[in-house]
Amino acid sequence: MTTTPHTPDSAADRALGAARRRTQGLIAHPLTAWVMAGAIWAFGFLLPTISAVYLMIHPLPDGQLPWSTHLDRAIATAAIAAVNVGITCVLLRMWGFSLTGAGILPRRNRREWFWIPAACLMACGANLIKEVMINHAQAWFPEHTHLYRSQTTTDEALPSLLVTMLTSGPSEEIVLVPGLILLLIAGRCPLWLATTIAVAARTAFHLYYGAPVAAGVIVWALLLVVIWQVTGTALGAVAAHMLNNLIAAISHAPGTTTDAWETAFTWISVAGLVLIIALIPHAIRTLRGLKATSTPGHRNTHLTHCPPIAASFHPALTRKATA
Repeated sequence: MTTTPHTPDSAADRALGAARRRTQGLIAHPLTAWVMAGAIWAFGFLLPTISAVYLMIHPLPDGQLPWSTHLDRAIATAAIAAVNVGITCVLLRMWGFSLTGAGILPRRNRREWFWIPAACLMACGANLIKEVMINHAQAWFPEHTHLYRSQTTTDEALPSLLVTMLTSGPSEEIVLVPGLILLLIAGRCPLWLATTIAVAARTAFHLYYGAPVAAGVIVWALLLVVIWQVTGTALGAVAAHMLNNLIAAISHAPGTTTDAWETAFTWISVAGLVLIIALIPHAIRTLRGLKATSTPGHRNTHLTHCPPIAASFHPALTRKATA
């Protein structure tokens, strides 16, 4: 019995091939990257941003906190943050980014033993600059600044504060820095504009502290982006953010004192400021190199010290994103 050989040029195969090419073209379209960037922001930060703007106009009375003190709600918020981090990683991989090159996973070399702690110290230094600016804002505009520092809560509320605050560090530092910026770059967005959008996104949902604190948050957010670009890792900022939030959460528990913790954190932050100053020449070389994101081997990029942003692209996608 003879069988009719399958013809690869059949109408069904051609239609399937055309559909596959259209799907791949749609996925690789710059507008798709913008939609993905907007989706991860909206999923994790749209409602907090709306709430922050509302609280900026209608601050909570004394004795109330802007963070959830109910454990079930805090767990739900933490779950959303964890899912959003996972979605961000998947979308970056879809666009050809390496999670290691993006700074989300640690690199497998000995330099990482320096860059992650260095990024942590510098992120603490950036936080100190923010705190100083916020303190001045409170002194200059006391009626419009709401810091929620002196209020204490019940022992039952402490677990929910810990869950909420400790998960916000990874969510903000991964989703709003590597995630948002790299997806926007994949959408052919200039690096300066992607950075501006990321800084604005972080500033908006911190407005529950009051409009005068925006300047301090902007400087802090911009420094965190620069630290990621210079060190090639977001993990240091994650650690610094979690440490700061841990101290803040414990400070709201009745009968607890965090004076020793805050003193230690201040000295760590001062060391971070010193390190920021010491690394200014390296930062200048790195940031100059990032202007040419289509050349991963450029001598001024991270390639010598840490992976450049563009090196996490697949070569074909790099050419497309910078065409």
